[in-house]
Amino acid sequence: MTEDDYAFWREQCLPSFSSLLRSTGSYTPEQTESHINFFKEHVIPHIGPRPTSGGAYLMAHTGSVLENSINFSDTSDPVIRFIFQPMGIKGIPEATNADVGWFHQTSTTFCLTEPEMALIKEKVPSLSSIPQFLIGFDLDKEDRTLKAYYCPLYKSIIDGSDTDQMIYDLVRRLTRGEKLVPALEKLEKFRRDEPQRAVDCIGIDCIRPEDGARFKLYTRLPESQNSFGFIKHQMTLGGALTDATLHEGLEHLRGIWHLLFDEPEDWTAKDEHKKEVMLEGSPHFGLLLSWELVPGNDAPIPKLYVPLWKFSRSNKDITANYEKIFQKWGWAWGDNGTYSKAIEDA
Repeated sequence: MTEDDYAFWREQCLPSFSSLLRSTGSYTPEQTESHINFFKEHVIPHIGPRPTSGGAYLMAHTGSVLENSINFSDTSDPVIRFIFQPMGIKGIPEATNADVGWFHQTSTTFCLTEPEMALIKEKVPSLSSIPQFLIGFDLDKEDRTLKAYYCPLYKSIIDGSDTDQMIYDLVRRLTRGEKLVPALEKLEKFRRDEPQRAVDCIGIDCIRPEDGARFKLYTRLPESQNSFGFIKHQMTLGGALTDATLHEGLEHLRGIWHLLFDEPEDWTAKDEHKKEVMLEGSPHFGLLLSWELVPGNDAPIPKLYVPLWKFSRSNKDITANYEKIFQKWGWAWGDNGTYSKAIEDA
């Protein structure tokens, strides 16, 4: 990576990241400076050479090499997160005080050898970019937490492997991961009883397992299968999960469902599916459902990811619907265009 490459990525990636950091109000000037310096020293150098033509990054539908996000919560200040496709991670685990035990075990299982990389390019020529993994960071006050994400489907493309079974076997042999197994067994049973699309992506927290490291399984739901009733069935494992916290969350979700799909308020009650915008050749389709296996929880914890760009008329409408959600929940981010301004600045 040359100085010109570094300057290119700094110009492309740093301004929006810095803007979001400052817009949250969650970080002191010292913390903000520390995160910006980390970004300059440990993120930009690992992005790699600048593209000579259109980018071939698979992570975001925009083709971006970097995806920033804000994690909003009613229990803490907003947290900036980001994820990118690295060329390597030298120095990053040390700079984040990461525990890389699960990282190495997962990499051994799902990272490709050079011959496998050549074979998959031969089988699927359209895959011009095959990231071995993605890495992400949560920026909580002065702390930075490392996460890693893998695509098991590459193994299936190569030799027809049952990647779901590979994932289940990996979880069962993770060092200090035995407390994840009870939740895994419930998820495994549901997916066996109601055949599902293979797991698209897995994610791990690079912290000590005894500190609550999660193992996450992400699956895209069928294209344009997104009625609230269908989603509730998936998130409760067909009704098997009955805990109060999950069902309270589903009621919150029901209250904003129409806003996520840019529809009138009575749309949710109709329990309709909405056809989504499709990009030709894009791997991005459907809603994404994740299952978090957390030590000490005997059931998997579901999280739903709704790509609003697939259902809305414009970015302006998306922003307006977010502000309606924040107002509904009494969050200041919905007042006086606060959220809109932060997005415009970024």
